[in-house]
Amino acid sequence: MKIAWSIDPFDKNDDLIKTGETIIKSLNPDYVEVVYVAAPTETGLSLAFEIPEAQRFTEYPRILLADKLSEHQVRHDGIKILKVKSTSKSDQVLEYTNYLKENEFDFVVLATHARTGIERFFQGSFSEAMILNAKTNLIIFNPRDKASPEIKRIMFGHDLSKTATEHLKKVDHLAHNLGADVDVVYVSEPILNYSETSAMMYAKNYRKVIDDKIDFLKQEIKQVDPKINLYVEDTWDSISELIIKRSTKNKSDMIVVNSKVGSFVAAMGGSISRQVVRHAHQPVMVLVNQ
Repeated sequence: MKIAWSIDPFDKNDDLIKTGETIIKSLNPDYVEVVYVAAPTETGLSLAFEIPEAQRFTEYPRILLADKLSEHQVRHDGIKILKVKSTSKSDQVLEYTNYLKENEFDFVVLATHARTGIERFFQGSFSEAMILNAKTNLIIFNPRDKASPEIKRIMFGHDLSKTATEHLKKVDHLAHNLGADVDVVYVSEPILNYSETSAMMYAKNYRKVIDDKIDFLKQEIKQVDPKINLYVEDTWDSISELIIKRSTKNKSDMIVVNSKVGSFVAAMGGSISRQVVRHAHQPVMVLVNQ
């Protein structure tokens, strides 16, 4: 397994490095490369006038990262600095995603924000832009996450799509390698086009639709691995909250969502995955369509 690890050399929160390292170790990777996007929007670089301009966005951040990794005794296999001249966040994300894709990384691990305050370098910008534009699977965590040194239980959000089932196969394969159990959660969305002649008829038809969906999902799961557990949530709450609550009840070590799919309220990878990433208490794996 080949993993890219996004670390900001200017971040002062050492817990982010500790959490990231714990997550990476739990996956037993073969190769870990620290990758940093050096762009003019980083004030620590653009205002470092004491550093020769030719080195300011190349060797300087490399030295800072090397010192930080050495200080925390972090194992890694290399450091890559991606120099991007554009101030556009989308251009920076594009450079990053292209590099990850071209070099065939399996995952990129990054924090939801690498610093607090008004800049919020990752949160609301970089990580969320990555969710929408990534070509490589993501593992995203936030500062309050409690990462387990061993992944023993994985929660996967299924939306009935074929893409989700294909992703479930990958999750199941990963779980087997890690010795982990897989739980699937499906959130039953309400049918809003009420057109029945009576409330009783509406309820009966609604239940049949839901039962058919659950039967379909059970068959999908059975074909992947009969040992996978299915949980259906149908209470009135946001989809992201129901996924998080179920993962908390099940004491999941990681939540897995899809990046881009169809009808699941503009996709698990639209606002749903961003909300899960923002509010989950454990790392979130976002699987992309490849």
